[in-house]
Amino acid sequence: MKNLNGYIEIFGHDFHIGTVLGVIFWGGFHFLNILFMPIVVFLAILTTGIGLLMGYAYQKTRSLLITIIIHNTIFGTQLTIGYILYLLLKL
Repeated sequence: MKNLNGYIEIFGHDFHIGTVLGVIFWGGFHFLNILFMPIVVFLAILTTGIGLLMGYAYQKTRSLLITIIIHNTIFGTQLTIGYILYLLLKL
């Protein structure tokens, strides 16, 4: 963000150009899951949206802690529930 200047308005909020580029890269990287999951387009759009939320949170707070909490709440919870259900159904 230090090397790039400018902001883009999305949904009425000003996002730093570095945040937007990072979100596009992050969402595109998740598109690689097409090799493993058929619903990858939905997941790529979802992760891009969540990335925008986390990027905005970092932009406002300048703290990675809030982005870590958001990420673990969203993805850690569903993975934990999935693993528990898998283990219960496997028994």
